[in-house]
Amino acid sequence: MSVPGQALRDAGVTFFAPAPEADLLRLEHRLGQPLPAEVRALYLDRNGEEESMEPMLRARLQPIPLLYEALDELDEWLYVDVPAFKGLFLPLWTDDNGNYFVYLLTGAEAGMVADLDHERPFKLEPRYRNMESLYAALLDGYLQDDESVPQDYPSASPPTAQELAAYEDHLRAYAQTDHEPTREMHATFLLMLCPAGREQDWLPLLHHREMVIDTARALGERGCVWALEALIETVRRFPADSTLGNNVLEVITQLDAPETDAALIGLARDFPANMTALYVARALERRGYTHERIRGEGKAYVASRVAVPGGWIELPWA
Repeated sequence: MSVPGQALRDAGVTFFAPAPEADLLRLEHRLGQPLPAEVRALYLDRNGEEESMEPMLRARLQPIPLLYEALDELDEWLYVDVPAFKGLFLPLWTDDNGNYFVYLLTGAEAGMVADLDHERPFKLEPRYRNMESLYAALLDGYLQDDESVPQDYPSASPPTAQELAAYEDHLRAYAQTDHEPTREMHATFLLMLCPAGREQDWLPLLHHREMVIDTARALGERGCVWALEALIETVRRFPADSTLGNNVLEVITQLDAPETDAALIGLARDFPANMTALYVARALERRGYTHERIRGEGKAYVASRVAVPGGWIELPWA
């Protein structure tokens, strides 16, 4: 079996000595299942890679003792919140800042590599088709001394059979669970693996608060002008969430769909008094309409008004 990463060794990354067979057996005992053949082969080639600073290795294979520590840490918090995550992946590669590239163990996506960010751990993002692709990206970043590295997903290429199967599995699973952290994970797979032409599948995600901004941006990046009404309704659905509203309104103005101006004017005419109203006014300003801020009795700004055909619309902030 070809073991990826030799080019990193040739480029100067220090590889530790191969892992003893006994350590691999103990790891399998802890996992309750055999290691995938390519993971076993990787550790029989080297028991991890040394942290580097100049140039920087974006993520390195953890020696087995550190892998045990990572599993212990996940036992203490992530698997408590989402028991279904246990056994889904191995956190093989670390950035030494509490984040991991994880090797996916189950389902159609087995063998893919995902990103586990400790600041948004439920949004488990598939990044690479396989281990070889990850190592090619790590090598590129290392040679360029660039902390950012290329990734496979989202991809403009037609999906492989494996990717399409994984997408369909997560589409079904998203519809079948009400557990919010698990839904975030499934939704993230949908955003990263969605085939061109299937973006309508994303519309339910606009009802899911934690996924709204990511979904709106994905619709914008794919130029889904047909989603204008759904995006306007999303701002209406979460009127008091100014962060969400600001981000979705930015997508709406950049999308430049037909009838954008009419849709924003309609939104402004009956928008409730809260801070998101300011961002509605700013969205119209970006579309070329005159926007003025109104001062209250204490001389602080308290509202906006926007000049539209037929007169001014006043938008109180509170």
